[in-house]
Amino acid sequence: MLRRCAVFAALLLLGLTSRAGATVSVVLTSPDPDPYYLPGETITLTVRVTANGGEKDNAISGYIRYPNASVAPGTSSQAPLPHPPGGSWWQGQIPCYQPTYICEVFDQLAIVEGVGSIPVAVNLTDFQLATVTFTVRSTSPLGVIDFPWLEGSIDFFGASSGSGYSVTIIPEPTTVSLLCVGLLGLTRAARRDLR
Repeated sequence: MLRRCAVFAALLLLGLTSRAGATVSVVLTSPDPDPYYLPGETITLTVRVTANGGEKDNAISGYIRYPNASVAPGTSSQAPLPHPPGGSWWQGQIPCYQPTYICEVFDQLAIVEGVGSIPVAVNLTDFQLATVTFTVRSTSPLGVIDFPWLEGSIDFFGASSGSGYSVTIIPEPTTVSLLCVGLLGLTRAARRDLR
């Protein structure tokens, strides 16, 4: 009896600890460690995902909003999720829509030969799923701009939301230099008037 209880306790503990680290997440980030951008520079955003607890899904997708006054959409790409033998992840188009300023960042469907689309598990941790680029417009207002996920647009192994990303648009160095020279000139003129 004692042996049976010990075996049951060990199996229970093993089952609880194997699921404890399991997570599902969708994170929008950047490989660039510096979140400051000048007009004309390219912002590269990546989507990193985790689904490592045996979760199953047959279709994944996600959309982000972009500030059209500040950036222009560039290129986008996605990597297929790993699939068990006999199947693959079909990758859909991932366009940016101009009138609404939304980019579809990932769109995939699990296909098993001879069966069709069925839910599968992927067991991924911090997998780079997609990349999208934007170019900072020369007329962009300065300050912080956000790239949030469109409300309710994430469908990834049970996750329906994720963290967005923010960057800061800063002035070109020549603009700052001209501003400083102008301020020095005004200061000098004010000092002359005081004499």
